[in-house]
Amino acid sequence: MLEQIQYDIQKMISRLEVLKADNEKLNEQLKMKQAEVDGAKEEINALKQTIESLKLKSALTADGKGSEEAKAKIDSLIRQIDKCLAMIG
Repeated sequence: MLEQIQYDIQKMISRLEVLKADNEKLNEQLKMKQAEVDGAKEEINALKQTIESLKLKSALTADGKGSEEAKAKIDSLIRQIDKCLAMIG
């Protein structure tokens, strides 16, 4: 009976070691996936900025089309700058 208990304990210890190794692998995979997600988020933000720049450029260079949109965007940017200046000062 004692031998059976020792055998069961050894089996559980062995299983614990396997589970620890699996857990470490999963944690590493999680870190890699989180890094990928962070990279994708940065890329999305960069693309959003590019889109906004292109929209503004398009509005400013169009044949009168979008000039209202351009003016609104410029006014919005000026308001944002004013808010920042108010916070600083």
